[in-house]
This record gives sequence, C-alpha cells and structure tokens, in this order.
Amino acid sequence: MRAQNLTIAVPDKGCDKNCPYCVSKMTGAISANETLLLRNLPKVKSIARAAQVTSVLLTGKGEPTLNLPWTERLIEEFAEWPVELQTNGLRLAADMKNHNGAIIDKLAIAGLNLLAFSLDQITQFDDMAPMFSALRKRGILVRVTLNVTDLLPAELTFDEALQRCKQSQAQQFSLRQITIPNHVNLSGDEASAVATWIKAHGTPALYDKLVGQMKERSTHLLRELPYGAKVYDVDGVAVTYFDYCVQDNHGDDDVRSLILQEDGHLYTSWNSLASALF
Repeated sequence: MRAQNLTIAVPDKGCDKNCPYCVSKMTGAISANETLLLRNLPKVKSIARAAQVTSVLLTGKGEPTLNLPWTERLIEEFAEWPVELQTNGLRLAADMKNHNGAIIDKLAIAGLNLLAFSLDQITQFDDMAPMFSALRKRGILVRVTLNVTDLLPAELTFDEALQRCKQSQAQQFSLRQITIPNHVNLSGDEASAVATWIKAHGTPALYDKLVGQMKERSTHLLRELPYGAKVYDVDGVAVTYFDYCVQDNHGDDDVRSLILQEDGHLYTSWNSLASALF
C-alpha cells in the first residue's frame, strides 16, 4: 500500500474558534491515549517509509497550537519529512502581537516547514499579515486556505482574494468548498447542527465563480497531485482548490493519507473506525 502523506492528529486541548462548519464535529471525537501514541510512533514511521509518504501534516480535532508540547514533539519526531501544520492562526497572531512571535520561533527551531492557515473572512488576511511576514523571515512557507461560505461577500472576485493573499505575503493559496462529508453519522446534535449550517450557508455558486476566474487567469500548471488536485502559478502564488473538506474515497493500493489519530491507532479514513490498520 502506498500513501501520499501521513496526517497526524495532535491530542485535542480544545479550540479557540467555534467555526459553524467545523468538519471535526461531523467526523466524531476519539479519546486520546498519549501512552499508546508514544509507543506506536516508531511503527508509524516505519510504515510511512514503506508507504513512500512524501510529507507529514499535523492537524487535529481541536486547534493544534493549544497543545504546543505535543505539536513541537511531533514536528521533531517527523523532521525527516517536510512537515506542515494546520491552524486557525488565532493563538499565533496573539503571540505575535504580545510576544513578538515566540511560538513561531519554537516551531521553526523544531523544524516546521509550512504553516497552513484556515480563514473564512477576507479581512483576516490583513489581521494575519504581520505574522505571515515573520514566518517568511524564519524560512517557513505560508499557505492560506479560504473556506468558501456566505461569510464571504457574494461579490468577491478571485483577483481581489489573490491581491489580499499577495499583500499579506502568503506564498500559497487554496480555495475550499465547504461540504458535508460522505459516510458520516449526523444523528448527534452537534453534527446535525453543523450539517444544517452548511446546507444553509454553503455557496457553491461563489466557489465555482472563484475557481472559474482562477482558471481564466492562469494556464501555468505547476503539478497535478496524485489525488486529483491541480496546483497553478498565478502571479507568483501557488494556487489550488478543493471541492471537499474531507477526502472520503481512494483506490485500493494508493491512499491519500495514513492518519495517526490521538488514540494511538493508524487509520486510512477520518470517519471510519473500521479503517484502523493497527
């Protein structure tokens, strides 16, 4: 079995942003078992090498930067691969303002290569700009993923979003359509509320408009990723787009991600306990 990357869920210490479209609330919580997680790290690294993964992604059911000890440790443990960390950016922005970026200094020393920020309002580019500049000075790439819902203005154009991205000094930009994942149990109150919000506030027309305008701007295809996403060079920014929030399906011998969840087990799907490999 081959895998494109290894995704690791940092043990959950909560979240400081209550996103109404949060996919984690639909894929279910798993109780952390930090002892088993530690014990299985060598096995996970061996399997990752055998599966020929090319990168490691740190994410979580909560906000990873609220559990810095584990985040730093995992960056160090998997430093032989390029390591990306996903964040909403709130704690990092506050630390940048109050402590001149002490946390991103720690992340850089640990070996982080890329910080991926999940934003849902166009003004957040301005809020994050000082931190993006500081990250670039520390040699960490910045990716912004813009979650497309009606929290964005309907008149937003791709050119406007791209200019915000460039002005903030982010080097990579992704558009993500907010969707309800396949194969999830929506019977719980929390999951049901998220699904209801997405149905009411999802904006596929705006997403299609932005992606269409992006394609009109650039024919410079940089690369096509194995799971179908295409990366374009648009005025010096690496741009891609995703029609989904969670990858649900894959081939029999080639999976997008091996997923190490906080219970210490390795899975091939976020929303299926039956997908555990060990």
